[in-house]
Amino acid sequence: MDEIAHRQPRMARTLLALATVGVVALTGGGVVAGVAAAAPGTGSLDLGAPLGTPQVTEPCGLDTDSDGLWLKVKDATVKTPKAGNRVEPVPTQPTRLYAVRNGNDPGGPEDKLLLPVDRVAGIECHLAWSTSFPNLWSVAWTEAKKELPANADVVLGINSQTTRRLHQMHIHMTRVYAPARQAIIAADKAGKVGSGISAWKTHDPIAIPVKKDPTLKERLFRVARVSSLPNLFESLEKTVGAAAMPNQMIAVIGAPGGGYYVLSSDSGIPHGGTSTTDHLFAFAR
Repeated sequence: MDEIAHRQPRMARTLLALATVGVVALTGGGVVAGVAAAAPGTGSLDLGAPLGTPQVTEPCGLDTDSDGLWLKVKDATVKTPKAGNRVEPVPTQPTRLYAVRNGNDPGGPEDKLLLPVDRVAGIECHLAWSTSFPNLWSVAWTEAKKELPANADVVLGINSQTTRRLHQMHIHMTRVYAPARQAIIAADKAGKVGSGISAWKTHDPIAIPVKKDPTLKERLFRVARVSSLPNLFESLEKTVGAAAMPNQMIAVIGAPGGGYYVLSSDSGIPHGGTSTTDHLFAFAR
């Protein structure tokens, strides 16, 4: 979807999405007989689905959704940010806004969130993979450096659709679990971390210590080293494909001497892949 289509008025986008997935408001969200939900991101209907097939929620969410985190940023502006938010324009796309607010996990002042003010449910939303989507990863790194203590080893992270609790896109900004970062640096020195996003495909996943995992002391992550942060949603979709995106997580950790380690994983990686980034957080439960 291009920039103009994404920024159309809320009511128009809501009606378009309702029409696309075939939801009938008068029936309380029931299905239209003989018509199944649209495939995510395609806008087409599968007319061969059995009668009574449940509707699939629009994968990017609707403006009318009642998700708690979405309601906290819905209609927020720089001048009227709503309680708990600081709202700023994206430097490279000033018509797009993001909010920074405290998280709800027990990280205290080291638990921050960055959210788009547009309705974007999460990592599975095809809008996030588009070239017009703002690079929130670069923005989040800058914000984390301002929001977290000066000596903090920052980690940015976003959870998969399958493991998160709230359904408005939010990038966690917090302190990394120190043994995890040390293990990544050691793997890099041993030649196990490649340069550039393509290393996600060319190098084996790395076993990294995680905090408070009841089943494994380590998890497997794809790791690459980059000099700057691209739109990692777009990078990951090109690596794993659209169908796999709902099960993915992404994390970013600072690399010694400059640059970043970018991590991804999913529960489909044999022998220890994970769909959550929480394992990498110093305050993980």
